[in-house]
Amino acid sequence: MAQLNTSRCLKLVSDQFVSVVHISGTPGHYKYSGPLVTILDIIMRHQGFCYEFLRASDRSYGLLLPNGSWSGLLGMVQRGEADLTGTVIAITANGLPAFDFSDPVVISEYNVINVRPVVTPNVAGFIRPYTPLAWAFLLMSSVIVSAATLLMLRRPALLQTMDGSGSQSFEEEDMDKTKVPSSRKEEKNNIGWFRSVERSSLWTWSALLSQSVPWEPRGSSARMMAGLWLLETLILASVYRSNLKAMLIIPKVRLPFDNLEELAESGITLAITKDSTLQSLIMENLVLAHPDQVYRFIEDIYSGKWAGGAFTISIKAAFHLDFSVMGKCRGYIMSRGFFGPASLSLAFAKGSPLIGKVNKDIITLREAGILDHLFSQASFNATECLKPVTSKLTTTKERPLEMLDFYGVFSLYMAGGLCPKEDWHAAGRSRQAMTHRMTICDVYTASEGVVS
Repeated sequence: MAQLNTSRCLKLVSDQFVSVVHISGTPGHYKYSGPLVTILDIIMRHQGFCYEFLRASDRSYGLLLPNGSWSGLLGMVQRGEADLTGTVIAITANGLPAFDFSDPVVISEYNVINVRPVVTPNVAGFIRPYTPLAWAFLLMSSVIVSAATLLMLRRPALLQTMDGSGSQSFEEEDMDKTKVPSSRKEEKNNIGWFRSVERSSLWTWSALLSQSVPWEPRGSSARMMAGLWLLETLILASVYRSNLKAMLIIPKVRLPFDNLEELAESGITLAITKDSTLQSLIMENLVLAHPDQVYRFIEDIYSGKWAGGAFTISIKAAFHLDFSVMGKCRGYIMSRGFFGPASLSLAFAKGSPLIGKVNKDIITLREAGILDHLFSQASFNATECLKPVTSKLTTTKERPLEMLDFYGVFSLYMAGGLCPKEDWHAAGRSRQAMTHRMTICDVYTASEGVVS
């Protein structure tokens, strides 16, 4: 190995870059660590240079200013205050005219990290097996079937009214059997309509809620309609119970977003590193995080305050640290990155004689697998957190039920308790003539056990 050239130490300007460079300590006593620090140490020792790290006064990577100069640590390299960057920089069209870039040290793409969703109590969980549109169609179908059954029950009476060729309806026949006074034809017809409406509605909703009714439709048409409705309700009830059970056993977690379009529609604020390349590409709905505050901003992401945009390599390191400390994954990453792969390289002043020597060592380290090894070691615990949110780790973990889970079902019981339990015929009739008739409230109350 060549001897260190102590006549002039190279100045490397750097700043925080999660998974690449970590800086700790106080001004004047900074400590630099991370995969890139190890790589730079290997290169400098091989080339025989001593070196020292610097930090930009404004603690930023730098942006192109209107006058053509650069701010931040890139400005220090441009002005000759530093020989090269001690961190990796994304190669961009704006940077190429002002700097020389080394061979890529690592290739990564932009992605977004957000708090990982978890299964939470849902007061309306019992209606989730069907979508609102499906419930609306089910309600509409029930109304149509009830109306069709009513017309079939009243068909004989309607024909008799129109052309006199019809016969009595089934309800009017029942009234004759029970010796209901028929002196007033209009009153008898009204009572028949009332009974038909009651029976058609009661039977339709009872079948839907899997409750028995002490009455069967009479007539071929009514029985055909009843048979089709029974078949439909059997399928609907079976699917409802199966889906509800599946949702309780294997709950599905919905991601707030999984691509840029969904992120834009969600309205979630995006936090990125100040003066980063991403800042120059998207400037709306951003919160800029100072490099020194990046770890605090990561905690804000896990608390659900906002989402964070960064290179995938940095997000992996954040997952690694979180899983190592907490023993669980509190964030998730979009399934695909955006803006394509970016080459992260060292930046030199234009025409620097160092770039050729450094490139040779970077190529050698890459071909030997040392670069990949060092960066993978910085995020080996991130593997579990990179799995889809619907993986076994997150979906089968038992969650104790809370009171909020039962509020929806409790509301059904309360509503059922307000309905009358019995509906007797008019008072004054003899005790032998009193009959108990099942009402919609009875069906509703009895069905609560099925729903729950």
